[in-house]
Amino acid sequence: MGYQLDLALGRPGAVALLVCCALAAGVLFWPLSRLLGWRPGWSLPALLSLAPILVFTVPVEAPGWQDGAVHRMADYVRSFLHESTFRAALDAPAAHDERVANLLLFVPLGVLGALATRRAVWTAVGGGVLSFGIEGWQAVSGVRVASAADWLYNSGGALAGAGIGLVVLLGERLVRAATRVAEPPPPPHRARPARHADPSGWPGTSMDTTLELTGVPARVTRHSA
Repeated sequence: MGYQLDLALGRPGAVALLVCCALAAGVLFWPLSRLLGWRPGWSLPALLSLAPILVFTVPVEAPGWQDGAVHRMADYVRSFLHESTFRAALDAPAAHDERVANLLLFVPLGVLGALATRRAVWTAVGGGVLSFGIEGWQAVSGVRVASAADWLYNSGGALAGAGIGLVVLLGERLVRAATRVAEPPPPPHRARPARHADPSGWPGTSMDTTLELTGVPARVTRHSA
């Protein structure tokens, strides 16, 4: 795992890309929260979790993008369309640390994205789409080899993280429901007796009308304010 980290940070422009991603997250998290209805407290760390993904996986330099880029991209897409090529990509020899890194790299994005957006399913789908695009750019650049296995591990990490975020969201909902049940009910509202205005127009007086049982017209009683 340490070798993978040293390799990623040792690439040209990796540190600059990491700083730019952090600055962009600090600038964009509040407008995105207001625009998309995300929770601001979780939006900033969710955007920051994109920085290591981009540093580890996105090639900054692309010296071979003009030489066979279309064929490499076609081979990458074709690896998903046929079972034999997809299985061959999964069975290809790879270091254990590399597979673990590909899996764990997308877990923070899944957790924080689900907590920020309150949409765990869409967060998992977005992680898979992001990984597919990154692998496609690797195929176009020619610097790294795009692999369906890498996409599968990345998507699995995003799915696992979104599942953790979903559990946390359900826990928050249960806590709010329990707190709402434990709160005492508000006291009943007592209606104030109706006061009728005095037709004579004198301020500070009111008129109560009461009907007698004998059928005599109503008795008018004046009360001083």
